[in-house]
Amino acid sequence: MPAAYSAADAVISMALSDNVPRTILEAMACRTPVIARNLPDLKGLVIDGRHAILVDGTPATIGRAIKALSADEALCRRLADAGREFAERNADLDRDTRAIVDRYRLILGRPDAGGAGGRAETAQ
Repeated sequence: MPAAYSAADAVISMALSDNVPRTILEAMACRTPVIARNLPDLKGLVIDGRHAILVDGTPATIGRAIKALSADEALCRRLADAGREFAERNADLDRDTRAIVDRYRLILGRPDAGGAGGRAETAQ
């Protein structure tokens, strides 16, 4: 995936819910500017205009964000650098994997959410 993210001019994430914004963090780690839906889960984490461009998800706001990135190479560089720094400070593969496993366990109704001492179990 790093090659795909790095080859992109930007990554656009219009997820309706994302409590573990994996796609956004992966793109940021690859220094790819991000346009994302302004979700409650991102508030307090991602700063609009610093780490990413946050939009309400309407075609008009997405279009304006794309145009802004297309017209401003310095903005792209600032978002790429700040996004990379953000990913380095905030991405935690172990924590994120545990959160995903716990979410699936909750959805499946398994009582052992957070089992294995909170460690994610991996398939061999």
